[in-house]
Order: sequence, then C-alpha cells, then structure tokens
Amino acid sequence: AGTPLPVERAVALAMQIADALEAAHGRGIVHRDVKPANIMVDAEERVILPDFGISKAVRATTHLTNTGMIIGTPTYMAPEQGRGQQVDGRADQYALGVVGYQMVAGDVPFDSDDVFALMFKHMSEPPVPLATLRSDAPADLCRAIERALAKEPADRFASMEEFAAALDRPTPLAATAVIERPVAARPARPAVTP
Repeated sequence: AGTPLPVERAVALAMQIADALEAAHGRGIVHRDVKPANIMVDAEERVILPDFGISKAVRATTHLTNTGMIIGTPTYMAPEQGRGQQVDGRADQYALGVVGYQMVAGDVPFDSDDVFALMFKHMSEPPVPLATLRSDAPADLCRAIERALAKEPADRFASMEEFAAALDRPTPLAATAVIERPVAARPARPAVTP
C-alpha cells in the first residue's frame, strides 16, 4: 500500500483529470488506459494526461474496436472492458474512480497477481468503503468515487463533468440537482495530448 494524498490535493488532481477526459470525450476519444503511469503533474500542480496511444490505436484500427478485445491495464480496467464489450467515456470514469480511490486510500480497491481473479473482482466484488479506510475523507467525496466504481456503466455519472462536479460538491450526492461550479473556481484545463 502507498501513502494516501491529502484530501484537497486528491480532489484537485482528480477534477483536473476528469476535465481532461471530458475534453477528450467531447472529441469522441476514449482514453482506455487511465492509470497513474499515464498521469503527469507539473510543478504548478497542473495535470497532463499524455498517453492516448491505446485510444489512437483503437480509432485507427477497426478490428481493435470489435467486441471481445480487451484493451487497457487490468488494475484500472472497467468491468465492461474486462468482458471485452464496447466502451465509452464511462470506462475512463471507472478507471479514474480507481485512481481516485488509490489517491484517497493509498491503495487500489482490487488487487491480485492473477489477471483473471483481478478482473473477476472488478466485475463482481464491491470495494471496501473509502470511509472505513480514510476517516478524514468527506462522505460526499467517498460516494462520488464509489459511484464512479459502479459495476454497470449506467450506474456511474453520465459524464466526466458530472463526476468532477460531484468530487467538489459541498452538498450530499443524494441531492438531485447538479450544482454548477463557477468557472473561476475551476483549475486551468489540463493539456490533452492526442
């Protein structure tokens, strides 16, 4: 297990990653391999999401988009990716949920040396609730990350923008209205390198 990040830093980084992915999704690009090794943070705490290599390959090579192909890193892979199903931006949201969980808890929600056992955990086991691992983490932050880790894409946020808003939400997630964050309060949009 690693060292958890301070809650404020974890939220700020996760929001920037979500913003970068929202920009990519707006261009029809799904990253498919969101993980710490593909997230860079500069000296000013700006996030750069540099590795869109898998998404480029998928877009350029039609046979890679066929159902049945598994593309990504298993530790951060959404259940639908593990099943070889078609994916959309909600697979990136799941991966960011894993990264967010790791930033807050200091460890990933699922781990195994066996790839098949790991994917089974992603598909069927609930993660240990973040609140039990990190008592100083706000309940709404824990709920937002756990919702991003929903097994079914339809149970996750509809967009990365909604996920980012929930990460920074001052009210409980049970509220039905989406609270818009003021543009001035948002960090600078991270760079997306295609």
